Amino acid sequence: MRAKGIALDTVRYCITDCSENLLRAWRTNSYLAEFAECGMLEFDLLQAGEEIKSRFVSGHGPGTSEPTSAPLVLIANYVFDSLPQDAFVIQQGQIFEALVTTMTPSGSTP
Repeated sequence: MRAKGIALDTVRYCITDCSENLLRAWRTNSYLAEFAECGMLEFDLLQAGEEIKSRFVSGHGPGTSEPTSAPLVLIANYVFDSLPQDAFVIQQGQIFEALVTTMTPSGSTP
C-alpha cells in the first residue's frame, strides 16, 4: 500500500478465530505487529453460532465509540467445511431434506 501511495488506515482487517491460543499467537507474530500497531489489523475471538459482540464487525473504528461508514467485507475461511450443516428444499408446499454425497454416479467414491 505504501508503494502505491495508499494510506494504511484506508483498509482495516480483523482476523478472527474460535481459539484464544491461536489469537494469542497472531498477536505476538512479528510479521503482523506493524499492522496491528498502526490500527490496520485487529484480532477478535468469534464463535460461529453465538452472538457477535465484536466492535470491529459492528463497524467501530479503533478507539472510537461511533460506527464508521466504511463497508464491511467478510471472508469466512474454513467455515463451511468445519460446521455441521443441513439443507432443505421446499417444493409445492412440502419440505424435503437435501442430501449431499461424494459418490460418483457409478457408485464409486471419487
